[in-house]
Amino acid sequence: MQIHVYHEGKLRFRACARGHSSWADQPFALNGQDSGMTPTEWLLAALGSCMGMAAVRYLDKQNLNSQGLQLSLRADVEHGAVNAATIHVHVVLEAALNSQQRQQLKTALNQCELFRILQHPPHIKTEILASLPQP
Repeated sequence: MQIHVYHEGKLRFRACARGHSSWADQPFALNGQDSGMTPTEWLLAALGSCMGMAAVRYLDKQNLNSQGLQLSLRADVEHGAVNAATIHVHVVLEAALNSQQRQQLKTALNQCELFRILQHPPHIKTEILASLPQP
């Protein structure tokens, strides 16, 4: 898996993977152009999407309705900075689940790849190289 990230002026960046592009930026109040989510919002969006996919897989396997599935994620903000020490995840379903199904769904959500990565963060190696090729 490889992602390329390109600076597009001020605090705007374009991330590319497999021919898809998304933009990250900062709000106007932080000197950005507000043309995309912040990197922290992206992280929460990625985690929510990963957990949502895990939920759909579980619900489909159990022949339960996944229609109307919604996830809301929030990281606490302290002194103007995000404190990712606690990420709150709320899952809303139209399907009525019994207590056993709720516990099984929670287990399935916690098996999402990004959830597991955040539980055991990888070692990150940074190298300074020449320019990346433009797609």
